[in-house]
Amino acid sequence: MVGSENESPWERLKQIGFGTNAMLLSILIGLFIVAGFLSSGFLKWENLFNIARIISLTGIMAAGITFVMLVGEIDLSVGAIMSLSAVVGGRFVHLGVIPVLLITIGTGLVLGFINGIGVVKGKVPSLIMTLATLTIYSGLANIVCGGKAVYPYQLPVYLWLGNGHIFGVPFPIILFGAITLISILVLNYTEFGKWIYYTGANRTASRLSGGRTDRVIITTFLISGVLASMVGPMISGQMNRIWSTQGAGYELAAISIAVLGGASLTGGKGTMTGTFIAALIFGGLMNILNLSGVGTYLQDVVKGGLLVFVVGMMYLREDRMKAV
Repeated sequence: MVGSENESPWERLKQIGFGTNAMLLSILIGLFIVAGFLSSGFLKWENLFNIARIISLTGIMAAGITFVMLVGEIDLSVGAIMSLSAVVGGRFVHLGVIPVLLITIGTGLVLGFINGIGVVKGKVPSLIMTLATLTIYSGLANIVCGGKAVYPYQLPVYLWLGNGHIFGVPFPIILFGAITLISILVLNYTEFGKWIYYTGANRTASRLSGGRTDRVIITTFLISGVLASMVGPMISGQMNRIWSTQGAGYELAAISIAVLGGASLTGGKGTMTGTFIAALIFGGLMNILNLSGVGTYLQDVVKGGLLVFVVGMMYLREDRMKAV
């Protein structure tokens, strides 16, 4: 078992990653101090808001992936889910903004459910299952939209989701913060959160202890699908169009953030706070590269290298802990 019924939230927080979060926070502060010296424009409010607004989109997807990774699975299809749910919703722009959003999120729910069912009932490893659905969902996105973009100019509220502000704060930042806060509460103070950690730490023991392990795993894929679908309208709002490949590449960045935040590939370890801080680190690093004039392709190399480095360090740390 990962914990007991009587342990305090503070003890549990220390157990599941308080030290990692402190380390990430130190890295974040150090990164921003160094970046401030390297570029006079980095610490300006306009740039900081821009970093937070952009990384919030990937961060929301990373939050969904964190849920999946906590139960010991992986979801490679989040970018394709975002694309397909967006274009499916885009087919109904004539109905108004509420139906479009409901259809978009409902599509993400269904696609996440398919992933979960395939993994739990079909016994397909999540790596293979979501790699397959990544390809399937991407192809369906192109079929649904016929290779053409949709321009939802008749839906100003839809466009506002990507560019709007509430009390001067961009809406994507507020949504990312709200999702992070809700996720922290769910993971640390609910029965569902407890069983997520139990399932990831020891699936057999969780099942023998009365946990509905299959339902927990499927639910995490549902959460991942819904959160991925919520990102689509915000990206569409920023770009003023809905297109079939808008989610391509987001899965790598989202997984990198979740892993950097301390989510273990073997399950049972990680926190949503860690994912939130890691998103800020990732966004700051990408912004530094932009300000330095580094091209998009080289940034992709850095993203991939960062993922390999973080995973390698994670396994090295786990091996040392086992040796002790």
